Amino acid sequence: MTNKILQAVFLLLVVGRVDAATVSFNNSLSSVNQGDTFSLTVQGSDFATIAGGGLNLSFNSSVLQINSVTINQSVFEFYIGDGTEEGIVDNSFGQLLNTSFNSFFGASGSFDIMDIGFTAIGTGSSNLLLSESSIWVFADEFGGLYGDQVTFNPATVNVSGVSAVPLPAAVWLFGSGLIGLAGVARRKSRLL
Repeated sequence: MTNKILQAVFLLLVVGRVDAATVSFNNSLSSVNQGDTFSLTVQGSDFATIAGGGLNLSFNSSVLQINSVTINQSVFEFYIGDGTEEGIVDNSFGQLLNTSFNSFFGASGSFDIMDIGFTAIGTGSSNLLLSESSIWVFADEFGGLYGDQVTFNPATVNVSGVSAVPLPAAVWLFGSGLIGLAGVARRKSRLL
């Protein structure tokens, strides 16, 4: 009888954890200009408890390049990647592979996972597609895997060309002054 009660309680705990956790970009930035540098934050939400995991990101390498990856150390303080927790950045193929983040204390609810710094190097559109790392999988503090319980939401960044900067009025004024001086110098040379 006691074993059946314990099994039922365990089943309720496991089933209770089935809430769909989400990993997404929490910034509303969708448009930038070519040459701009900007940062996007990857956020986890609706996690019962997570002890760690890992992410991959794919993007359009002709439009964006990654400059930096910074794990949120106020939440994930324990790294097992020997300096590679920020992952492998491959800007030529538009990939960030195998970032890793871990916590001794576990994180729950909503929290920032990492910030990714980008530069817009071309014009066009780039989808930002997040997925779970095949090496560092999402797990809770008991070693239970999240598996298909995590939804990865994509984002899109549109990059427009650099807009033409109008010449200030001072440039036109300076130019007309030079033309006037040239006319005075010409007139003076005729008189001599």
